Amino acid sequence: MACAPSGALAAFLFLTTNTIIMQTNVFLGGSDPVLGNTPYNPNINEIEANIQRLQQAQQQMEIQKQRMLNPPTQQAQGRNPVWDEIDKLVSDMSDSEFEMVNNNPEYQQAYQKVMSILNREYMRIMRPLVEESKDGKAALEELLGTAKKIKKSASEEVNKNMALFAEYTAKYADMPYADFLKLKNSGKGGKK
Repeated sequence: MACAPSGALAAFLFLTTNTIIMQTNVFLGGSDPVLGNTPYNPNINEIEANIQRLQQAQQQMEIQKQRMLNPPTQQAQGRNPVWDEIDKLVSDMSDSEFEMVNNNPEYQQAYQKVMSILNREYMRIMRPLVEESKDGKAALEELLGTAKKIKKSASEEVNKNMALFAEYTAKYADMPYADFLKLKNSGKGGKK
């Protein structure tokens, strides 16, 4: 079952078809509605030439369609010469060389920078796909609920600790904080 093209392909085909129609203006019988009522009487050679032009245009459209649907794989491989060079360099290392490189702070920093960018781009591509899948949406909703619950308890804990520290600085600043915490935990945290 054939389906109608959509998106960029549909737009391309629409624009290309309209351009071809505007360039050829083939009227099969009758008269040209713009130029007047003078009948158009083409000879057989003109008709064959128009058919030839239409067939060539159709072939060009098919070639463009195939290029859009099946992009060349060589371009994708040729676009990453730095990745290829890194892979070759690393694969040619001995285990001890590889360990020394991996333990180098400068290499670690550069590697982390690349991994951060790679992760960002991966997330940019994958987020919509995960959100659109049934199990992905359910997992994201579960993660959201868990994050909200943990945030609420974390906020309560932070507020409790801030209030405790405020009490320490206001009333018990003359004793070490560890002693203050022992006093509060023992339940004898009376007013001074």
